[in-house]
Amino acid sequence: MKKKIGIVGGLGPMATVTLMRQLGDKYDLVVINDPTTPDRTNFILNKSTEDPTENILNMIEKLELYNIDLITMPCNTASYFYNKIKDKINCPFLNIVEETAKFVNNLSIKKVGLLATNGTIESNIYKNELKKYGIEVVIPDDKNQNNVMDIIYKEVKANKKVSINKLYDAIDNLKEKGAERVIFGCTELSVIYSDEKIEDPFIIDSIKVLSDIIKTKI
Repeated sequence: MKKKIGIVGGLGPMATVTLMRQLGDKYDLVVINDPTTPDRTNFILNKSTEDPTENILNMIEKLELYNIDLITMPCNTASYFYNKIKDKINCPFLNIVEETAKFVNNLSIKKVGLLATNGTIESNIYKNELKKYGIEVVIPDDKNQNNVMDIIYKEVKANKKVSINKLYDAIDNLKEKGAERVIFGCTELSVIYSDEKIEDPFIIDSIKVLSDIIKTKI
């Protein structure tokens, strides 16, 4: 009998599909999507008072009704809310930020670049997790970070052509700051990584890390 993997979906939808494709047909995949879930970045940056926590928890509780073997959530920014709900989760849960940080630690590097939403960066979820391993996080300068946000929100989420050159400009900016590798710490960037079939060993893709860990655990 196939193991059941529960996916907290729709945060965004294309990233959910990317994870499902990477897991393939080895598992029974159960996905719960709540299209009303408020934007995580806007809440973290105090641009909205709509808290996504309850929506996320409700999706997890629905997944648990299906006798799931493991639950995960392919959204880095949403991991900010994990500490608020982890004590209410009754099923094994893989946190994409924690697993990516463990992966980086296994590379024995001391400085890593992070490409992510403003919400993920401002929340310090990667910085705090990697600090446990003595790893420093560097982020792009303002110009490149603005370009990354445009790529995430105005291109990937809007289903438009992606500015690959601007993405690599941001990566080069992180290299200039001493990054030994760079994390794609937004699952919209993971969509690019998958769709463009990027095979750059400098890039650590968070969804690929997550799918590989699931395959080793289940």
